[in-house]
Amino acid sequence: MANFTKLSFKKGELNQTLADLFKGMMGKGVVDALLAPMIQPKRGVMLTLVTDPSHLGAIDPFAPVVPVNGARIASSITARPSGRKTAMVLRSCEIRALVELCKLKQANLEDVLLIGMDCLGRYENLDFVKLRAEGQSSEAFLEKALAGDTQSGGCDVSGACKICEFPVADNVDLRLCIIGSGAEAVYLESLTPKGDKALEAAGLGTGEAPAGREAAVQQLAKKRKEACDAALAQYRESTPSIDALEDRVANCINCYNCRVACPVCYCKECVFVTDTFRHNGDQYMGWPIPSGP
Repeated sequence: MANFTKLSFKKGELNQTLADLFKGMMGKGVVDALLAPMIQPKRGVMLTLVTDPSHLGAIDPFAPVVPVNGARIASSITARPSGRKTAMVLRSCEIRALVELCKLKQANLEDVLLIGMDCLGRYENLDFVKLRAEGQSSEAFLEKALAGDTQSGGCDVSGACKICEFPVADNVDLRLCIIGSGAEAVYLESLTPKGDKALEAAGLGTGEAPAGREAAVQQLAKKRKEACDAALAQYRESTPSIDALEDRVANCINCYNCRVACPVCYCKECVFVTDTFRHNGDQYMGWPIPSGP
């Protein structure tokens, strides 16, 4: 299907090309705001909500870092709709979480132009800071990662990314495609009528998919699935019993940071911090006392 828009760029100008794309969309009223990864002074790259096109020069969507899952941010913006059309550039893992939040009525995509992106992995936050300090750009990462090498400066992308079977984002209106696109082009793919309408309103023509994209995506997904199957098999082998599983989670200190970070943990009042788990002193004193014969 001819629903791909080719965006060519010169070496070192990928982010400028994407900034121009979204400036054009905002200037023509396709969207009123944009949520996307952007460079923040002294804070690295973070999801940022922009309503002024002049600020789009800081955009860096392919930066290999995800400080927080964007589904929570998208939920905050859309749970009570503003009535303003907002484009959101998110990764596959973020979009899957956002879809779940929509099912739970914690997010609303009525006024959202959802834009996915090909994801070749992310570094842990501190590793990303280190690599950026050493001068690594998003383009340099993409060039190496597309060739199959995600290691740089002694760092590698997250283990979870290496076994993620979803390198491209589904359930989106548009998708930024870099896999199979070549070294000097990124493609914008439309997948829904809303996406078609956005491309038309932005004055962007469409053409065929980049040659070799489908095969490249399938190859990467296959590689990751094999790695995932191997990791799960290894985990099962290392936890053959309840006692072994208990050993794996023994270091948990109930800090609940996982609850805070989880994009689909949304309850306004959490049962773990209510009176259900606040016990009086007599109960604590009674538990150490041996019971039974």
